[in-house]
Amino acid sequence: MDVHHATVATLARRVACFHAQKTPFRIYHGSTNSTRSTTFSDDTSIDTSGLKNVISVDTQAQTCLVESNVPMDMLVAATLPFRLLPPVVPEFPGITVGGAFAGTGGESSSFRYGFFDQCVNWVEVILASGEIVTASPVENEDLYYGAAATFGTIGVTTLFELRLIPAHDFVELTYHPCHAFSEAQQTIAKLTASADVDFVDGIMFSETEGLVVSGCLVNLNHYGQGQAPPTVSFSRRWDQWFYLHAQDRITTHAHLEVPYRELTPVTEYLFRYDRGAFWTGAFVFKWFGIPFNRVTRYVLDWLMSTRILYHGLHASKLGGGYIIQDLCLPQETAGEFLNWMNREYALYPLWLCPIKQNERISMNPHTPATNDSGKTSGEPLLNIGVWAPCPSGNRIGCNRRLEAKLKSLRGMKWLYADTFYTEEEFWCIYDRKWYSGLRKKYGAENLPDVYEKVRTIIEDGRQNLGILPSITGVFSGDSCLHDVWKAVWSVWPLVGIKAIFSAIRGVEYLK
Repeated sequence: MDVHHATVATLARRVACFHAQKTPFRIYHGSTNSTRSTTFSDDTSIDTSGLKNVISVDTQAQTCLVESNVPMDMLVAATLPFRLLPPVVPEFPGITVGGAFAGTGGESSSFRYGFFDQCVNWVEVILASGEIVTASPVENEDLYYGAAATFGTIGVTTLFELRLIPAHDFVELTYHPCHAFSEAQQTIAKLTASADVDFVDGIMFSETEGLVVSGCLVNLNHYGQGQAPPTVSFSRRWDQWFYLHAQDRITTHAHLEVPYRELTPVTEYLFRYDRGAFWTGAFVFKWFGIPFNRVTRYVLDWLMSTRILYHGLHASKLGGGYIIQDLCLPQETAGEFLNWMNREYALYPLWLCPIKQNERISMNPHTPATNDSGKTSGEPLLNIGVWAPCPSGNRIGCNRRLEAKLKSLRGMKWLYADTFYTEEEFWCIYDRKWYSGLRKKYGAENLPDVYEKVRTIIEDGRQNLGILPSITGVFSGDSCLHDVWKAVWSVWPLVGIKAIFSAIRGVEYLK
């Protein structure tokens, strides 16, 4: 802990210096799982990328002490040998503990445990003044409940105590075919009500084809003398991407009277969407004009992990050509939203993930209670992942319509992605009075607020859509060789090739 304390003390002094000068600052982590275009300056940021240690695992208390920049794969690798796991493990291995807390983290166990911040017993925070405090349900309670999903706009998280649950060797997967949105929702409701189910999520491939996948933590001795289901993996080069494998399961085994089952090692399950980043990796093949089949996926597998794909996304600045949103709604209005999406855009696949909302209001998706008590309604939520190319290239219009429909159905977005709300619209959805009061109490008013952090800046009435420019006109006026070189590397396919080389070389892509 001595090294940790020394590192945090150094960071706190830098924060205090910014505070004395009334200089807003941002937090540099070294990587990001946000899809917003982001850049950092050394002069106006603090570097927490060195806080990447799992300090201890307490098997008796079933807790672990971890620094904020520990990624999920490192966290699981540290706890699993003790046969323990965090209750919620976000699906991409590069998502950090601090990112899942300060952003919004959830996965297929969230129907039972809620968002990732519900796994936190206490958190160490550097306040905007440079003071180091601890927040828990009994100490700085409002900071503990309120800092989640505020994107570092109240303080800098540096250390977490996480609670853990018993782990098993395998997850038994069961594939439940669905032929309508309503059937998928009914299946989700039935499975999440079962005490025997540990994980639930779903994929809709079209309006009439989809599935819900349930998972149960098991060991092989669970089957006794009986026949265990076959074992499958998703991380090897020749393995199918999970979404393709799942679609194949319901197609190949459609004749079965009972849903198909199989086993996968627990880490294979937790990070099953890593290869191909759900299905967004397929967009890379299409962009380069490369056939999308098992052979090409095998050859290019080294480019298809989420860490590489996120690096390429930010290095190329091509994210503007896509809708990348997670949208959370009450279960009772989610069906209407899905039907509207199908009529208006028909963007598939769609990810479905049931979520238990937090008890208290925060910046995480929620539905407020009607009595203005600072509590949520507690009703179950359904997260809908929409990740697809923008129809007709109209990024602003499509996202604005999605946001408006979401608001009309009492839904909220996850704020890791681009946000197109006006400031007035944003604060009609989120509780500005509560949030501003928290920032004032903890001296964070000089920091950028959440809206400033997540908004998409539109210049001259136009949004940068990530459409590749041509080099026409770069020789006019005062253009120089540097401008020509930059323009050349901004056209298809060179901008993509440049991003690949950037990822291979580990070139900094956030500064």
